[in-house]
Amino acid sequence: MNLDEYKSIIDSIRDDIIEWEAFTAGHPETGFKEWTNHAYIFKKLQEWGYDAVEADGIPGLYADIDTRKAGASVLVLAELDAITCFGHPLADKITGAAHACGHNVQCAALLAVAYALKQKGALDGLSGRIRLCFVPAEELIETDFRRELIEKGVIHYMGGKVEMLYRGWFDGFDAAFMVHVAEGPSGMFYVDRGSNGNIMKNVLFIGKAAHAGACPWEGINALNAAVNGLNIVNSLRETFRDEDRVRVHGIITNGGSAPNTVPDSVRLEYKVRAASLKGMTDANRKVNRALSAAAASVGARVRISDRLGYMPLRNDRNLTLLAIKAMKEVVDESGIRDNHDNIFGGCTDMGDLSAIMPCVHLYASGASGHGHGSNYEVSDIDSACLNPAKLQLALLKLLLEDGGREAKRISKDFKPVFKDKSEYFDALAKLQFDGETVEYLDDGSIAIRAFGR
Repeated sequence: MNLDEYKSIIDSIRDDIIEWEAFTAGHPETGFKEWTNHAYIFKKLQEWGYDAVEADGIPGLYADIDTRKAGASVLVLAELDAITCFGHPLADKITGAAHACGHNVQCAALLAVAYALKQKGALDGLSGRIRLCFVPAEELIETDFRRELIEKGVIHYMGGKVEMLYRGWFDGFDAAFMVHVAEGPSGMFYVDRGSNGNIMKNVLFIGKAAHAGACPWEGINALNAAVNGLNIVNSLRETFRDEDRVRVHGIITNGGSAPNTVPDSVRLEYKVRAASLKGMTDANRKVNRALSAAAASVGARVRISDRLGYMPLRNDRNLTLLAIKAMKEVVDESGIRDNHDNIFGGCTDMGDLSAIMPCVHLYASGASGHGHGSNYEVSDIDSACLNPAKLQLALLKLLLEDGGREAKRISKDFKPVFKDKSEYFDALAKLQFDGETVEYLDDGSIAIRAFGR
């Protein structure tokens, strides 16, 4: 099947795509809770003759397409989850969940791809295997809930793609890609060099309670320690290299119980982002040192828990250039932006896949408002849904024609951060840290402990 025929199929089901997008937008669910959309997509795939595979114990599913010809194996992904945004007009009235990031569009576009690939002649000229993957929990939110799932043994990792990587869903694939909707004029495609990774931090300052009016000197003010920590961390910003694209941002989640009591317990949450693994770990050590010094300054204790959120995204250049070639089959060249010098400040678990296999995370215009904001909406369904479906089919064709020559070439030339997923998970374990970081010694001196391994 040629590209014009693929595009014609997508155009013919425009009304259906609108319906699929509207359903997902109207049933927003946060990570590892996407059961309604899971069931909806599963039913659609069954209707079209797919033997879809469901994740055990959590939302998420995939459908395989075997051309029955030797070639390469390619992953195409979409994300199921929403964020929490109570002010969004389509937010769930109880949970606040809302598709204020565009994952609903991803699901509709990938369903369109699934439908197209079941049409007569759709696999002609393709060689190898395609896996269409609907994955949960890309947005790194509701971490307490996810920790509970980990404690119960339901999941092992907080990110959906990381969890599916652990479960073997992505084993043996030569390349992976996805398309995210973005704000901007209609009919545009974008691709960056990559995006930041992040380390998630939970920080507990431990002081000593006392009456704030009668005898505050008898207490140790954990809130003062936390505020000092916030200020010292802010003073570090000029020490971060521009090329590392470091972003550090934190909030106080519990600042004490009553104004007439010296706070004995204060909690913070932080994210430390950077464009490289070394940039992340170097910045995180500085942050931990600052928080520890803040605790020591008032005689408090501090417990820090560090977990890798996501690895930095490294869009493979060879796969990116092939994707740009596919874009030209869908939109005019004037509608393509190759932002090779740009590192996006946000994070995605597509970064974790990019550390072990060639990946590209693409963007299509068609949304308006601000991502994660109450005014975010799909403003052009053709640009947001139909164009990404056409792009994904075009890229699949380029990757898997001629016996999968391009996919094999890209895989062969790829230089991974980690040689395999075993080495990747070992690295994750080494980045984890849980412990108190300030030690008060008998001789009156203070020691700040090492962080991580």
